[in-house]
Amino acid sequence: MTIRNQLSRRLLALVALVLGLVLLSVYFLVARQRELSFHERLRQGAVARAVLWMESAPGAGLGTLPLNATEIAESRAVFWVYNYQNRLLWAEDSAGQVPTLTPAELSQTRRDGQAFFLRGRLELAAVAFAADRYNRMLVVWGAEDVEGERQLRLLRWILLTGWFLGMGLTGLFSYGFSGRALSPLSHLLDRVEGMQTSKALDFHLEEAKRQDEIGRLARKFNEFMARLAEAIRAQQKFLGLASHQLRTPLASTKASLEVLLRKPRTEAEYRAVLEKTLLSLDELNRTAQRLLVWVQLDAGSHIMQRNEVPLDELLVEIQATWRRHLPFWDFQFRIKAEEDFAYVGQDVDRERGAEIFRVRGDAELLRTAVDNLIENAVKYSNKPKLEVELSWNSTTGLVRVQVQDYGIGMDQETLKRIYEPFYRSSHSMDRSGHGLGLALVQQIVHWHGGTIHASSEPGQGSVFSIDLPPIFGHA
Repeated sequence: MTIRNQLSRRLLALVALVLGLVLLSVYFLVARQRELSFHERLRQGAVARAVLWMESAPGAGLGTLPLNATEIAESRAVFWVYNYQNRLLWAEDSAGQVPTLTPAELSQTRRDGQAFFLRGRLELAAVAFAADRYNRMLVVWGAEDVEGERQLRLLRWILLTGWFLGMGLTGLFSYGFSGRALSPLSHLLDRVEGMQTSKALDFHLEEAKRQDEIGRLARKFNEFMARLAEAIRAQQKFLGLASHQLRTPLASTKASLEVLLRKPRTEAEYRAVLEKTLLSLDELNRTAQRLLVWVQLDAGSHIMQRNEVPLDELLVEIQATWRRHLPFWDFQFRIKAEEDFAYVGQDVDRERGAEIFRVRGDAELLRTAVDNLIENAVKYSNKPKLEVELSWNSTTGLVRVQVQDYGIGMDQETLKRIYEPFYRSSHSMDRSGHGLGLALVQQIVHWHGGTIHASSEPGQGSVFSIDLPPIFGHA
């Protein structure tokens, strides 16, 4: 079922319910007003007949009583008179054997002063007089409201006809109005269905300029298509980069093995080539892993953990790992002493001082970022010395991880491009690597809401600084 038909049917059902309730309310209000008006006429007629009956000679018949303006001239009527003992003194019945009042109805009338009862279509008004007037007599006058019932029947037909007519017009107009309201959506659907597959990534809807719900839908669709195009381009970029970067080491490894197998070799020669091949495969594995993480971060598809990460503890673990890996290097890992943060406030205790280095994020990604900076520094250092410092910047309120090496350094032109994937300067061609480490570090830092800075001079080494927002002092 189309949305147009669903909308028309639901609108028709809603109008039917609302209009039906309104018409029923009108009918019951009119019926209640008729009942109250007729009861008042009956009460006045009962009082008038009682006065005439009391003032007439004993034994006078109903037909001999003069008519009063308040009486109802109908053929079906009853008139009863009861004394103070509820004994029937007078009874006239032109309606045909109408049951008289029961003891309970008589008691109710004397208690309330007046009461109204039904006998089929006959409506009765009973009025009780006080002791000082007609000696607590009780009179009953009843009749049929023929004219009122006729008007109610006419009103029922009018309201029912109006309801059916309203439903017909509502169904007709709702179908037309829903078609006009949904015509932009139908046009939108036609455009999407007519989209060419070859141009799908560049497809966009011009309806995004509208300010209504159609424009909002078109804007969301354009945003989705933009994200989809970005993801597909990232995938294509990944495939291209992976093909380019992995093909060369694989080809080199294959060539080394082919040369090794051309003629018999000594055990030492076999071991040397195999060790070289193993190192090449390790580097290839690290490159593939970095490439995968970088593309996931670039496309926004990586699921990053949001946990509290103590950077001081993380750096201690990284320090132990690198010292085991390079035992002869001079690794200097420094964490600023706690008293350096006394200006944070007098209420800051020792435990709060340690919390200043806590950030919210993914511990493994942060470890990868620091490891990549250290690996980069080790790779380009001219002497086995490296400095890593953890501090808190009082001006910016950010936690800083700084890695400084004493290597070949970089010129300003190289500094501008070091974060480009697979970029390698002419001075780094003799070092291993594929130029992906710093690009990955930048992606990880940006994902954690931080920034990365680099300063370097040729021959003077390089300094890389990562600034991250701490949990302490932030919402």
